[in-house]
Amino acid sequence: MSRIPLDQVTSMPNGTQQSPIDIVTKEAIAVQWPSTYFSVEYAKGGKVHGTIDGHNFLVDHLPPMLTYFGGKKYRLAKIHFHSHCEHQIDGEAPAHFEIHLLHVLLSEKDKDMNDKLVIAAFFDSVAGKTSKRHREGFRTMDASFAPKPSGKKELVAGAKGGDGAEVEVSDIADFLPDDLSEWYTYQGSLTSYPFTEDVTWVVIPKKESIPDSDVKELRASHAAQPKRVHGLQPLNRRYVLHHGKGKRASR
Repeated sequence: MSRIPLDQVTSMPNGTQQSPIDIVTKEAIAVQWPSTYFSVEYAKGGKVHGTIDGHNFLVDHLPPMLTYFGGKKYRLAKIHFHSHCEHQIDGEAPAHFEIHLLHVLLSEKDKDMNDKLVIAAFFDSVAGKTSKRHREGFRTMDASFAPKPSGKKELVAGAKGGDGAEVEVSDIADFLPDDLSEWYTYQGSLTSYPFTEDVTWVVIPKKESIPDSDVKELRASHAAQPKRVHGLQPLNRRYVLHHGKGKRASR
């Protein structure tokens, strides 16, 4: 049997809980949980070290960047950038591009479980400056993808090396929207190989804007990669929960 190239893989065999999905807001089930149900501790800001691995930023495990969800404690392990939006909301892309912050379970008693938590955040790139706070983390990450004539990568202060560069981000909260009070959650999968269905997704609908110049190389590097055809997936027998204000179904 010939092997199917990964850039042509469409779904996990017999998968029924695949991602991404189109979130239909009027069909989402409204919930109101206490603020401690979903708490991103590194949203308060903090310096973090890691390495560039292909199109991922692998976060050093110490000190752990923690997120609490549903009584479980997760550690931020990886940040992945997409040059487009994978998820849709009411049939439309919420922004220019999407960032996935992938977490793994931290609890010792859960160490053998494969459960993952992925926060999906949306950003627009705009010409000129924005009225919001400056997000230096994007500029640092962008520089790690800027090619030099030699084919190596040109890095700014805080990032050194080349491919597999060591990167220091001054404020990891740069990759999160400022407003985390509203979110959608559902059970799904990784959106790339091996498409394992062990992911709790938390999708933040509130988007942020950053200058084009801060993500030029980052977006170009990702856009140049082969496009995978793992597009929007059917919801099947799953449901989407919605916490916070905004459009939601009455149940």
